[in-house]
Amino acid sequence: MTSVLNCLSQIWYIDIYVISSFQFSEISRSNKISNFSYYPKTDNEVEWLSNIENEINKFHIDLIIPVDVYNVRTLIKNKEKV
Repeated sequence: MTSVLNCLSQIWYIDIYVISSFQFSEISRSNKISNFSYYPKTDNEVEWLSNIENEINKFHIDLIIPVDVYNVRTLIKNKEKV
């Protein structure tokens, strides 16, 4: 995640929003992100997708970049819903 953050932060017109299931993640204190949102880990895909959708709507997010395999698979599987 850190390498993705460092690369994207080099582009001045990109705002970076992070969603994590780790409340006290080091990245939450980074000055390179616009917002950090914490949602407790869930195995319920509907709930997880709802959390993502809430963030998309709240911050008008255009692009989602998942950083773990489970999240990539879930987004691919539900790409029409997001």
